[in-house]
Amino acid sequence: MALAPLDVDLLSLPAAGAEPTAVASLVGEDGAALVKWLLENKVLPEEAAAERLRRSKVAKPYTDPGVARSKQKYAELLLRLDSAGMLVWKTSGRPSCGLSTVWKKSVNGIRKQRLTDC
Repeated sequence: MALAPLDVDLLSLPAAGAEPTAVASLVGEDGAALVKWLLENKVLPEEAAAERLRRSKVAKPYTDPGVARSKQKYAELLLRLDSAGMLVWKTSGRPSCGLSTVWKKSVNGIRKQRLTDC
C-alpha cells in the first residue's frame, strides 16, 4: 500500500450528518459481547503494549507531513471527520494518534483515499 498525500475531498468517509451504526444492528444483540471479546483477546493489555512500544523505539506515531505542517489542513480534516460523526471531543488528555492516507481501488474511475491511524 502506498501512502497518499491527504486530500480531504477524496477521503472515503460517511456523508456529513451521518450517524454511527449501532453494533447490535451489524452483528445482532450479542454485539456488546463481541466487542468485549475483541478487547480481551485482540488488544494487548496496557503494560504489554507499553513494553512493546518501548522496545520498538518509535518516538511518535507517523502523521501525514502536509497535516503536520498545516493547521488549516488539520482543521479541515477535523471538521470533516466531525461532520461525519466520527469524532468525540474532549477537553483534556493528550493526542497519541497519527494519521495517514492510502489510495483505495478506483471505483468507476474515481480514486478515493482511505484514512488510517496508528
